[in-house]
Amino acid sequence: VEPNDGFLSQLKAYQAVLGIPETDEATDSETQQRQQDAHVQSRLLDIARRREEEGTVEVSDLSGDPAALISREDIRLYTCRLCNRPLFTPKNVARHEMGRGTSAFSHKKTAKEDHFHQKVECTSYFIEPMAWMRMLDNVEGKLMCPKCDTRLGTFRWQGAQCSCGAWITPAFQIVKKNVDERIFPHASH
Repeated sequence: VEPNDGFLSQLKAYQAVLGIPETDEATDSETQQRQQDAHVQSRLLDIARRREEEGTVEVSDLSGDPAALISREDIRLYTCRLCNRPLFTPKNVARHEMGRGTSAFSHKKTAKEDHFHQKVECTSYFIEPMAWMRMLDNVEGKLMCPKCDTRLGTFRWQGAQCSCGAWITPAFQIVKKNVDERIFPHASH
């Protein structure tokens, strides 16, 4: 028994949307990561659309608090650098294609040219809206740690430009130097 041609053409179209190559070159983890990236981006766009239509963000639209995951399983979390409060998991990160570096910025935003086309590294994580975030009904604002009130980054529903030059919409931007990556072991270890 083999799938019919209609199903195979739909599958190829779906894989193209997710960016999965037609060959078997993609590993299972790459495929899972692409699917996760597509899911996060889809959620971000749905939340942004509903916010624009309804003027508010519902609590049910936000990702759960990662602090609740500790002790149930081994988990990798990003925590506030100052107080170690869990903020988000790798699954909450909205990965993006690298931009063109400083050449992507207008002349007013950059003081130096990228003469040597140096490898540009992102200085922020772009994540989906989380339950601990406040004031999300505003068009833009600061993202503060819910425990110690340290500024972690910013959010802008209209989007923001990453340090690599890519434009991310909507943008919930956490500066990498403000968080630590930690692994929390399962409580029964």
